[in-house]
Parts: sequence; structure tokens; C-alpha cells
Amino acid sequence: MKKISDELIESALQSKILQADGCWLWNGSFSRGSPMHTFRIDGERVSISPRRYYAEQVGLMNNKEIYTTCGNEHCVNPLHLKAGHHINNRKTVKIARVIHAYKKAKSDKADYGTQLVNHIATEHGIAVSTLYGYIKLYKDNPKFWEEIWQKLSLPTTGLEGLATSRPEIEKRIIIEKQKREIAELQRQLIEKQRAIEAEQRCRQEEWEAEQRRQKEAEKKRLAEEQEIQRKRQQAILDRQAYEKRLIIEKKQKEEAEKERIRLQEQEIQRKRQEAILARQERERVEKERIRLQELEKVKQQEIAELERLKKIEIDNIYKIRNTPKFIFGTILEAIILMIILVSGFGVITSRGDENILLGLFLIIFSTWWFFYSKNRIKQEEKYLIDNINREFNMKISKVKEK
Repeated sequence: MKKISDELIESALQSKILQADGCWLWNGSFSRGSPMHTFRIDGERVSISPRRYYAEQVGLMNNKEIYTTCGNEHCVNPLHLKAGHHINNRKTVKIARVIHAYKKAKSDKADYGTQLVNHIATEHGIAVSTLYGYIKLYKDNPKFWEEIWQKLSLPTTGLEGLATSRPEIEKRIIIEKQKREIAELQRQLIEKQRAIEAEQRCRQEEWEAEQRRQKEAEKKRLAEEQEIQRKRQQAILDRQAYEKRLIIEKKQKEEAEKERIRLQEQEIQRKRQEAILARQERERVEKERIRLQELEKVKQQEIAELERLKKIEIDNIYKIRNTPKFIFGTILEAIILMIILVSGFGVITSRGDENILLGLFLIIFSTWWFFYSKNRIKQEEKYLIDNINREFNMKISKVKEK
């Protein structure tokens, strides 16, 4: 940004200012509702806010918002300017002024009677309902509006007690410039003193750093010597520990070898005992096998003998049929049955119903008895043979269970 002299700025701004009722009314251009003047220097456009320029000339802080206390947004009079928290907007200023006018007229007991509200509303160009709304805002937060009145220097125009003539303003500007120059010299002096102090601190810090480096070097040298000594001692201890470990390992190997030999001898002795026990077991098993074979042979002989006796008993049953007594009894029984059968046929051949029935009975009885006798002999033989088989089977089972 190009540097512009204060004389050039002052002459340019004064050409755009009109004085009226103590206010310096800006008659130039505006930017976003604030006075603004633009210079052309070497083809470049440089914009300057008149209000901020004059505020800086009278010593107001340039890092805060600048606002007017007279309520006129065209005013750039430095005596009407303040730095700090600005009243938000024109509407807030207008509301504050309307409320103040209403309160002042009411306290002065102006001769408006019941038309006071209408008069104030008409005077300020607002509706009666709007004025009642403003009054309600005041009642809700009177402290806020009283602070705004103080900022606006109400009930006066905000210019009482302040010089409004241009010579006095210029005198004040010169005084403020001298103050700024003195402040600048003081600032430079302070900066020079700070630079000297900084240089002294730097030298002191360098000397302290050198001392620290020397101490660190000495400390490092001592630490290295201690480390070397420690390593030597550690090497001696390691060698002693190594030799001791070798002796221990040698003893352990000797003991392990002795233990191995002892275990080997025990293993040989165990195998010998196992071999003896195995041989004894084989002999015992062989003797037991021979004994069992002999027992089995005896069992087979006993079973064979029982089978032979059983066969003899069964043969004896069948031989009963060939005995004279059995043959005689069979012949006698056959003769008797034959006689009965012949008698039956003889009776049938004779006349008479009763004789026929008797003959039939004799024939049927003789025939039944013949078959019954034959079957009875077979059943008796079967019964005897079953008893013999059961008896000998029990004996054979007992022999096998031995």
C-alpha cells in the first residue's frame, strides 16, 4: 500500500466536509453506510475512512470499532467519535431517541394531555402502536436503554462541554501528534533497551551454555572412564563365571556319565531278570499245556466211555423185543386179538340187529387195540431212550466242565 502524507489526506478530506450544528457532515462517497474517500496514486486506488482517520488523530484506539455519539451517520467530527462497542444500528439509535423524547416530555409534563403518545409518534414519523412497542422495550430492560442514552449523551445533543471550533480541533490534533511522537520515541528507547538486554542475555546464555558444555564434556569423560572400568570388571567377572561354569559342566558331565553307566547296568540286570522270568513263564505255560492236554485226553476217554455205555443201554432197550418173554407176550396178544376179530365177524354173520352191533364193536375194539399196543411199545422205547440220553448228557457235561 502506498504511503500518503497527512497534509494530502487532510486537504482532500476537508474539501468534502460541511459544518452544521457542530457536526462535520461528510459530503463524499460512502462504503457500506460509512464515509469513505479514495485516492489515486501512481495508478493505484487507496481508500481511507475519514471517521477512522480523525479518530486516530485524536488518539482513539485504531483496533476498535469507531461510532458517532451524535447519531448522525454523516458526521466525522473527531469530538463526536468514540471507540469500543458500537450501538448495533440506526434503528437502535432511533428507538433510544424516541423513548428518550417520550420520557422527557412526560417528565416535563408537556401540555399534550392524552395526546402525548400521538404527538411523539407524529413528531418522529412512527405509528402509535410502534411507539407503544418501544415503550415496552424500555420497560423490559430500562438499564440497557439508559446506557445507550449515556453513549448518545442524551438529553443534550452530545456536544455540550466539547469544543466544536476548528482551531481547537487542530490544536488537539497537534497535541495528539506530539503525544504519538513522544510515545514512538519511548517505544524506540524501550526497544533499544530490550535489544541491549536481549544481547546481554544472549551473551550470558552463551557463557552458560559453554559452561554447561564443559561440564557435560567432563561428565561424559568421567562416565566413559567409569564405563571402561565397569567393562573391565565385568570382563573379569565374566571370565571367572565362565571358568566356574566350565568346572560345573565338567562335574555335571561326569555325574551324568556315572548315572548313564548305572542306568545301563540296571537295564542289563532288569533284562536278565525279565529273561529268567520269561523262561520260567514259558516252562509253566508248557507244563500247564501238557496238563491240560492230559486232562482233555482223560475227558475224551471218559466221554467216549459214556457214549459207549449209552449206546449199550439203548441197544439193550431194542434187544428187549428179541427176548422170549416179549415174543411170547406179543404172540399171545395177537392170538387174543385174532380171536376177538373172528368172533366179531361170526357175530355179524348171524342174524339179529343186536348181534350185528356186538360184532362191529368187537371188530373195532380189536383193531384199536392192535394199533394202540404197537404205538404204546414205541412210546415206551422212546421214553426210555430219552431218559438214557438225558442221563448220559448230564454226565458228559459234568466231565467237560472239569
